Amino acid sequence: MPPTDTGQTMPGTSPEDIAEMTKFGVSCTQIQQFHFGEYRYTNLRDAVAQAKRAAKTP
Repeated sequence: MPPTDTGQTMPGTSPEDIAEMTKFGVSCTQIQQFHFGEYRYTNLRDAVAQAKRAAKTP
């Protein structure tokens, strides 16, 4: 599926990059990331589970 113009900009992506993305059907998505300590998670439950485990550690 080719990328669609949502009227939003993609920081750090040049117009030339966007043109190539459109030409070759490359899409870009944003993801949520949750941070705990020095780790990053894409799943909130995993981040909370690790935070709970860390709270139990002496």
